[in-house]
Amino acid sequence: MRIIQKKYPKDHLVSPWSFQMEKARDKESFVIRRQIKKPDGKRTWERLSKDYYRHISNNEIEVKDFVIRLNGRDIQAEKAKAKWEIKHAYINSKLLHEFAKVLEVDLGNKARANTYYGYFRRYFLDFFTQFSPDPLEWHTKYQMHWKEALLNPNSLKLIKDKHRILKKGELRSVNTIKRTISAANSFMKFLHQQLPAEVAELTFRPLKKSDYKNLQAKREMLGLVKGSKYIEKADLIVILENLPSDIDSPSRISQKYGLREAETLGLINKLPHVKKGYLYIESQLDTYNPKLGPTFAPLKGRIKCLKVPHWYSKPKEIYELIQGIHPMCASTLSRKFSEYTKKLFEKKMISQHYTFHDFRCTYITDATDDHPIKDVQFAVGHSQEKITEGYKKDKRSFDDETWTPIN
Repeated sequence: MRIIQKKYPKDHLVSPWSFQMEKARDKESFVIRRQIKKPDGKRTWERLSKDYYRHISNNEIEVKDFVIRLNGRDIQAEKAKAKWEIKHAYINSKLLHEFAKVLEVDLGNKARANTYYGYFRRYFLDFFTQFSPDPLEWHTKYQMHWKEALLNPNSLKLIKDKHRILKKGELRSVNTIKRTISAANSFMKFLHQQLPAEVAELTFRPLKKSDYKNLQAKREMLGLVKGSKYIEKADLIVILENLPSDIDSPSRISQKYGLREAETLGLINKLPHVKKGYLYIESQLDTYNPKLGPTFAPLKGRIKCLKVPHWYSKPKEIYELIQGIHPMCASTLSRKFSEYTKKLFEKKMISQHYTFHDFRCTYITDATDDHPIKDVQFAVGHSQEKITEGYKKDKRSFDDETWTPIN
């Protein structure tokens, strides 16, 4: 039997159909109805004629399925959703929201916390809930399946194509995978603290050092690794001479002090941080809102402060540059600088396209030539000397023309 539903004007709010038990003449049966809210705020109920469902009005399961179809939804999908919600009752939206806040506190930076949380949801939680609602099974039974999903080989052994968390052939960076695992372990610790009786404190270690090395080698072979570049002197002169006014000051500050985007923009209104012997940095930009202004976060790596010597500048110069900083988000600064150098490269004014981070690479390369590497490490805020060494580039210049003997 075709069901004819009454149509209402667009200014009426019509709720989905629902059902409830009613008792009439000592008999109980289910009735189906929906609420109508009129523009004047008055509410009324519309009952569906029992002619459509009288034969099932005493069967709750059949009535429920009928209402699902009546509302234009798929019965199997609704049942699967309900089953998932029951199984994952302890991993609810409220719990995940609280975990996102914990990540923000632990990382000290809202933008980084959002990145980690996104990795956690897409590459960890969404993967394991395909197999089981039990975290213990995630750890003991499916951890190697997760390893295969993270490394994403073309030929799968433990999982099926439908279980992939990445597109076939896609290889995420080592840093992305490490951040995903870090966020996953933070969640397991948080989950144990919230539900100690239900969830044990588990730590995931799906990948070994050799796995990371092999992944990095594959990405390099495929040309997926975009390393920092040393800015050639001729290119640097052109870049500095033509800088747009809104990114002029932060670009020159980074070039002279090797600062990251957020560290540079974190100097807004920090004139007292210009010391006679060094530039003092205790925070970095977290977010910027034109109406609310900037918010700041601790420095990367949880270091308390940076003391960057005036090796390539003078206090007066950096003082004036700080005054010229235009407030903006770190991502905006990065994008604007990249677009600027891309235009210069397309006009053949510079030899290659550069990113804002290349200022840091250039600074470290030059500074390690002029000063002890330990001093440079402290100036740029690296936790280990080998990280600083990894930034150093070969800046030698040679004649590339092929030599041929003169007859």
